[in-house]
Parts: sequence; structure tokens; C-alpha cells
Amino acid sequence: MKQGLEMNLLRVRYARAFMLAMEKKGIDGKSIWKGAGLAEEILQDPEAWMPLQDLFCFLDTTVRRTGYTTLGLDAGIAPRRQHSEFSLETLLSPSLFEALSSVCKRSGQEDTSAHFRLVREGPLFWMRCERMWGNEEGIRQVEFFRYAALLEIVRFATGDDWLPPQVDFQSSFSHGLPESTLLTGPEIRSDMPNMQFAIPPLLLSRPINGVPNVPLGESRFTTQLSDFQRVLLEVVRYNVLSGKY
Repeated sequence: MKQGLEMNLLRVRYARAFMLAMEKKGIDGKSIWKGAGLAEEILQDPEAWMPLQDLFCFLDTTVRRTGYTTLGLDAGIAPRRQHSEFSLETLLSPSLFEALSSVCKRSGQEDTSAHFRLVREGPLFWMRCERMWGNEEGIRQVEFFRYAALLEIVRFATGDDWLPPQVDFQSSFSHGLPESTLLTGPEIRSDMPNMQFAIPPLLLSRPINGVPNVPLGESRFTTQLSDFQRVLLEVVRYNVLSGKY
């Protein structure tokens, strides 16, 4: 059964990460944002929450209008300008295994649809994300973002050029893979049950190094949407900013 997208929320900072990648390409993201029926006021506080379905709508509109098919990859791998509490605690982990375990444990503080697991199958570990529901392009770009952002964490332990031996995507690529160095090298499989990538076990004991010295963002919002009332509060807050109330 499909999950209810209307109750899946994520931090506004992720929408801003996509906007920043668009800005670097000379694309006017704010005009596309408004063209997708979204209020500019939503973007003001990166720690606030917004519905995942609205991000999907924005990403679908963006790719259709611009052809920017590597948007999620560029947004996910971009250097950090600011830490969230989530990213700082993850990157201060003593080893890659503990950093990825922290992502699995705490990802709900950032995106209520992001359910990660680190599992071993045969000779490899897999960093796996549960299946998403939504429009095809939105899912593809969020998958790209999650893969690239997780890859950035792994590279703090492995070095800047590391790529996984295999990556699975839920999305299909009927028109071929977009050109990106992040997709050149790994075996890519599409139309899979979920997004995941392989990690050789020996890498998991490596320490995290070179954590960027950037500011910690201050959050005025709840860190965990643990019950329906808190979810409803954030939905109401979002709709007020959007002018829907």
C-alpha cells in the first residue's frame, strides 16, 4: 500500500540545497518555485518542515523546464555551508560504521520518509533506503540527492574519489543515465525495490576525517516528529506561510 505523502515532511534546508545547485547553474530557482505554486516565504527558515510532496512537485517542474537531470546529484554532493545538529553528530562519529549507523537511527529528524538501514548481504554491506512514493521525477532527484549526500559522508573516511562498486535505484532510466562522475564506475541497476549502494566491509572501520569547519545552524523547530499532533502542527505552520489559511 502506498504511504501517505501528505504526512511525510522534511526540512526546508533540503529544498534550499536544490535551489543552491540551480543557482550555480544560472537557473532562477525561485521563479520555478513560485511557478510550482509554492510560496517564497517557505524558504526563509532552513530548519522548518515542509511536505515531501511539494518538493517532488518542485523537482518535477524544474527538470521539465530546464532539463537539469543531475540536479539531485549536484545538490547532494555539494560542500556544506552549515552543519545541522544531525550532520554534525553524524560526522563526529569515530568510524564510518558509526556514522552510517547514526544516519539510520536519526534520519527521521530530517525527513520522515527517509528510513535507512545498513545491512550485510554476502561479502558486502549495503546502505539501503526504503521505497518512496510520488511522481517519477521527484523520486529520481531525491534518490540522487540521498545517494550523493551519503556518498559525501563515506568519502570523509575513504577519500574524495571513492565510488561504490554497485548502486541500485528505484527509478527507471528509460532515456539513459544522466552524465555524472558519481554514476561513472559503479554498476548501476534501475527499477529496483529501493535505493541502495554497496560498501566493502573493511571500509566501515575507517575513521571520519576532515569534517568541514562550518557553523552550526540554530533550530527553533522540533527535532523529531514523533506523533500525529507534532506533524499536524508543522503542516499548519507550513500552510500558514503558504497563504493557504
